[in-house]
Amino acid sequence: MPKAIQVSRKTANVRVRGRAADVVARVMDATTHELSRVGYAAMRIEDVAARSGVNKTTIYRRWATKPELVSEVINQQVAQAFGQGAAFTLAETGTLRGDLRASLLMGVGLSPAHLTILRIVQTERTVPEIDAITQRLRDAVRRSRVTLVQRAIARGELPKSTDAELVVDLVSAPVQRALLFNERLDASYIDRVLDVVLAGAAALGSKAAASTRTRNNGHKRRSRD
Repeated sequence: MPKAIQVSRKTANVRVRGRAADVVARVMDATTHELSRVGYAAMRIEDVAARSGVNKTTIYRRWATKPELVSEVINQQVAQAFGQGAAFTLAETGTLRGDLRASLLMGVGLSPAHLTILRIVQTERTVPEIDAITQRLRDAVRRSRVTLVQRAIARGELPKSTDAELVVDLVSAPVQRALLFNERLDASYIDRVLDVVLAGAAALGSKAAASTRTRNNGHKRRSRD
């Protein structure tokens, strides 16, 4: 698996002001436009420079490679869409259904610009650099949702036998499909998905618990005999 791309320290750890801040903003905006226009593979730093009005050598001084620049743009888009780090912050609604609903609706309520960027990282995964970015984002979101389910299991909202990862995969599939195929999902569809998946998880857990009780009772009877 390709090594995860790190955000440039020059922009991640240094507060830029004045002209430097303007240069960064122009380059980031131009990169976003070029990604939306031609995708990652065909994007050229020369075109970013022409669109932003920033010299190509200036761009390379701040971002040494195209993957480094694109990685930072994607991180910026995620931060703008969800708030800094909030894409992976656990919801606190008091119920698993509410927590998952809040997480899923963030994914379908993105602006066209954010959706374009996320769609690019979904469709160009054959490019190693994009695959690394996609893996990092997907794994972080999936881990946060699995934690939501595990938290619900711990408080008794779902049976202990519930497969948290399976629940997350099932409820996340419609959002992933929407991003990939440019489909629009509304809250009512998300609600129906949650109703079916969570009801199924509860029913399977109850069935497993009943089967366990039956086996235990059988063992007790045989031991008495």
